[in-house]
Amino acid sequence: MNFQDLDVKTIISLLIIGNFAQLVILIIYRNISEHQRPYWHFTAGKILQTVAWLLLSMRGAIPDLLSAHIGNTFLFFGLALEVFSLTTVGRSEKSWRIVCFSMATVGTVVFWIFASTPGLWVGYASITAAALLLVAPVSMSFVPASSFMRRTVGLFYGIASLSLAVRAWNGFFSGSEFVLMSRNLVQTITFTTLFLLLIVGGIGFLLLFKEQSDMLINESEEKYRTLVERANEAICIIQEGKFVFVNGKAQDLLGVAQDNLIGKPFIDFIFQDDMEMVASYYEGRDKRKDIPDIYNFRVMDQEGKPVWVQISSTLIEFGGKQATLALAANINRLKLAEEAIKESEEKFRLAFSSANTGMCLVDLKGNLLQVNDKMTEIFGYSRSELERMTVNDLAVSEDADLSPQFISQAIQGNLDSTTFEKHYRNQQSHIIHCLVASSLVRNAQGQPLYFISQVQDITKSRQMEEQIRYLATHDALTDLPTLRLAKDRLGMALSLAHRNKTAVAVLYIDLDEFKSVNDNLGHDTGDYVLKEVAKRLLSLVRESDTVARIGGDEFLLITSGIKAPGNASQIADNIIKLVSQPIFFNGQQVVIGTSIGIALYPDNGEDMDHLIKQADEAMYRIKNAGKNGYSFANTKV
Repeated sequence: MNFQDLDVKTIISLLIIGNFAQLVILIIYRNISEHQRPYWHFTAGKILQTVAWLLLSMRGAIPDLLSAHIGNTFLFFGLALEVFSLTTVGRSEKSWRIVCFSMATVGTVVFWIFASTPGLWVGYASITAAALLLVAPVSMSFVPASSFMRRTVGLFYGIASLSLAVRAWNGFFSGSEFVLMSRNLVQTITFTTLFLLLIVGGIGFLLLFKEQSDMLINESEEKYRTLVERANEAICIIQEGKFVFVNGKAQDLLGVAQDNLIGKPFIDFIFQDDMEMVASYYEGRDKRKDIPDIYNFRVMDQEGKPVWVQISSTLIEFGGKQATLALAANINRLKLAEEAIKESEEKFRLAFSSANTGMCLVDLKGNLLQVNDKMTEIFGYSRSELERMTVNDLAVSEDADLSPQFISQAIQGNLDSTTFEKHYRNQQSHIIHCLVASSLVRNAQGQPLYFISQVQDITKSRQMEEQIRYLATHDALTDLPTLRLAKDRLGMALSLAHRNKTAVAVLYIDLDEFKSVNDNLGHDTGDYVLKEVAKRLLSLVRESDTVARIGGDEFLLITSGIKAPGNASQIADNIIKLVSQPIFFNGQQVVIGTSIGIALYPDNGEDMDHLIKQADEAMYRIKNAGKNGYSFANTKV
């Protein structure tokens, strides 16, 4: 039998069987790729082609509308889906989809309109199929560095397209004797080519998927290698207690070349104090016990120094056996920083709790967060009592605004630290004087967190300072003001008198025969006499007047509001009478006299020192004239 005498109907039957067989294969291997769309397109194409060839094979047995028109329509769109699916394996080319379905649509419309005879059916059907199959090699030629597989598949589709084009020529120009079932060389070659294309196309489609899958696997492996080698963590796989894989970071961490690490027991690189813990965790992981997924321990570097690492591990299959995949991050700096922070916090805690000054942490609302032992000693409250209070619960009302003012200024960014004195009331309701140094603590972003304050009880030192200031201006024996304080008060009295147009009297008082009291009766008696005289002088004056001791037995009396010299004379007479009265001490009687000089403002001058001098001179005049009397300045006795 000649090649041209092959039965076309037999080949069409083979095409039906072949397409159906490919459908079965595609259904069995429907998970051949992650790219599901090309798979479904190709499968849908094969379904349409199977139905199309089935309808075409029934030419003459069924109406021409079903066999020729609908059969060829299914064939066109089946081929369009097949070709389009081939162009999209591993690619996303929407433009070729438009080309394929546009060709199928145009071919269908032309066929239904112009294919009016069996010969034209062959011509239009063949030319449309040829155009569709030609898309495959053309589209594949646009793929950069196209693989041998793609070129081979494209070549077969090109050959099939050429054979269909020759058949189309015969269909258009051979007349009505060239129909679907005609036996001739062109028919035989065309349908044989289509049968071979059926085989090559199906296998090629699966191989293209495999090629794409292999390429994705290679890319994935390359990405994996890059990821593993460039990872910031040491990555290793441990099987049966030994390293079977390590990356470059593991080499850097342990200081041993990658090749030399393979096959070494991992436990050899664990710091001795952590070996037992790590070994138990590894064994527990191998036995699928519940152990931490992440934990910290120390490994030994090349110099034998411990390095802290954080391990994250999980069980995997490696080489068909169970293994442990471990990721080790170098946290040595973090651990050292944590230890430094802990040490710093411990130092702060010790300094805070044992400080010899009161210390407290205060929140932004003024609540006491934490206090030390010295604070409890200063205020008399327990730690728990203080930590339930605010800073103003302890402050006296006059000083209540000091802390809130600083808190407000600090939060607004106007002031970060300050020092101020403040009065508080302790548990016994005693007022204590404190020196407070307070600073605002901020976080790394500059946001205020809390205040740290130092509180020093300076009550005793302030009392001592007050005592020193008092002693500097008061006589230790009589508790009367000294000349320095007397001058200050005289200056104020003169200023007031100047404004009010009034007078001031300055009386310079000297005790007569006081030296003989010291010589004959002793200094104790003399001291008692001075104190008694001071009391008698104070009893004669108003609270606004001043009595001062300015020498051994010399006193100065300053009285304001004098309306006439007679007022000063009356005061002097009263002094002389009262001081001359007997003084009794230790069973002994002492009688002394008084010489007084009087200077008046503004009659005898307006200068303070000049008035005192005038009064002093007047006192000496009366003393020289017979004592126990008084004399005005610039006047005779």
